[in-house]
Amino acid sequence: MNDLKQCFKYLFLVAIIFIGLSSCHKENLPRVIRTDEENCWDIHSWQGLEHDSVLYINEIPEIPAVDQHYTNWLNNKENHIQIRSLMSTNFEDLKCLDDYIEGKKIVQLGESGHGPKEYNLMKVRLIKYLHEVHGFNVIAFESGFFETYHVNAHFMELSSYDALKKGIIHSVWHTEEVLDLLHYMKYFTGHKLQLAGFDCQGGMINTKMAYERALFLNNLVHKMDASYAAHVFTTEMVICRDYLNCDSLLTNIDEWKAEYTNLIAFIESNMDTLNAIFSDVPLYPQIALQFAKSNLANLDNHYGYCLGNYKYNPRDSAMAANIRFLKEVMFPDEKIIVWAHNAHIAYNLDNYSTAEWNGERMMGNWLLDYFDRKDLYTIGLYALRGWLYADDSLRIPESSNSLEAICYSTHKKNLFFDIENHLPETGNEWMDQKIRASHWSEYDKINLRKEYDAIIFLESLTKPFYID
Repeated sequence: MNDLKQCFKYLFLVAIIFIGLSSCHKENLPRVIRTDEENCWDIHSWQGLEHDSVLYINEIPEIPAVDQHYTNWLNNKENHIQIRSLMSTNFEDLKCLDDYIEGKKIVQLGESGHGPKEYNLMKVRLIKYLHEVHGFNVIAFESGFFETYHVNAHFMELSSYDALKKGIIHSVWHTEEVLDLLHYMKYFTGHKLQLAGFDCQGGMINTKMAYERALFLNNLVHKMDASYAAHVFTTEMVICRDYLNCDSLLTNIDEWKAEYTNLIAFIESNMDTLNAIFSDVPLYPQIALQFAKSNLANLDNHYGYCLGNYKYNPRDSAMAANIRFLKEVMFPDEKIIVWAHNAHIAYNLDNYSTAEWNGERMMGNWLLDYFDRKDLYTIGLYALRGWLYADDSLRIPESSNSLEAICYSTHKKNLFFDIENHLPETGNEWMDQKIRASHWSEYDKINLRKEYDAIIFLESLTKPFYID
């Protein structure tokens, strides 16, 4: 009997050890993706989606052949998602993304250049999917921090056209596709998708909003000091008027920086009182403070440009700080989608070989100071050929060691593939090597795993229809 008890004790101990080892092992593995039995790539409803024959890329002799192991790996259904539409509201083809997105707080959507119709369509569709399926209720553009806040606060009073023009400052996105997103935000009957921005380049570019910027700051300060409020208003209007004139900026840089420094100190020292005064306008003082900090950073940003020694650090560090503010202060309970250029969202851009970056830290890298990378999911968008910006065109890749050539080798249009959850193995070594990838119309060397969590590859790009 004692021998039997000892035997059970031994088996129990072995079981506990086995379970513990299994748990430890699982913690070091990527999240479990759906099994073959579930077939997330199977399409039950084809409405609005395209079949394989339509998504086939014909032979392009100029593109060099790549290692067959790479093609085989990428062709495996477990390693890619075939995007079957750039516009459909049927998200059946995106089901396999669900496991990658689950648990993420911020999803970043990039683009190798601003403006192409297909990039806009793809991102708008992904935004709708993330909003409706995963509850991402904020879309943050590479646009003015204040301008988007102001438009979001008056969204239902504005037409979709006016919201686009006033809120999204860069005209590269004044297109039919992005206007469709504003329509969607205005008329969607479910949970609201809110507009935000994180760029420190705001009303200083969008002079149509200069008065609103100045009035916003004046109204805050006026409750405590009418004389100083009038001074703040006048100063803001002058800076907005003269900021893009390099002679004016170089002459007045120290004075203008001192104005913002003093305003920041005023708001910080009176924060409790201001919060009490504006108790009916949530976060008014905090937003004004962040706005002033963002403006101060942008003076440094444009100062370098005027000196002919442009640096990305002032702008990108400010953009990251603004995203942190959006997530931690303005929308603490919401998940956020970020729309920006690939270069801004990449985690480790000093990996690029282009001299333009000079080893500077970009926004994606600054974000890692504030957020755990497991809370982020960053998707770079690339294309094989077509119109990019200002009548510039992508060149056909000349190297077999390029992202575009590897993706083309599958002869499949519009691919998504995850990097974060795929460990290095035979056939995906290129994810961990420096390979060429397009940056605007040039090709640069980049280590994909260090920069992104996933890639979307589109076969071709065309010029959008601008609404202006």
